[in-house]
Amino acid sequence: MDKAALRARASLFLAVFIDIFSFGLMYPLIGALLDSGWIEAAYGPHTRDTLLSLAFSLLPIGMFFGAAILVDLSDGLGRQRTLMICMSGLASATD
Repeated sequence: MDKAALRARASLFLAVFIDIFSFGLMYPLIGALLDSGWIEAAYGPHTRDTLLSLAFSLLPIGMFFGAAILVDLSDGLGRQRTLMICMSGLASATD
């Protein structure tokens, strides 16, 4: 891959890296949040385990349904336009 092509894809690589990095940070933070004092006082252990399972499963569930939506969007609008929509959504969400 030449320098021009790598430079053109650098923003895409950076966005994917930030997305994966933030996903990796989410697991320890959610676990620490659910072990905090006020959550332990408000909910029992079974409810906390259920909330933790729900919190960890939200991303895979969103990916499962979101992939089908993105495939249909990509078929209708094209890959480049769909990628630009996703990148603009990612940019607006990281404010």
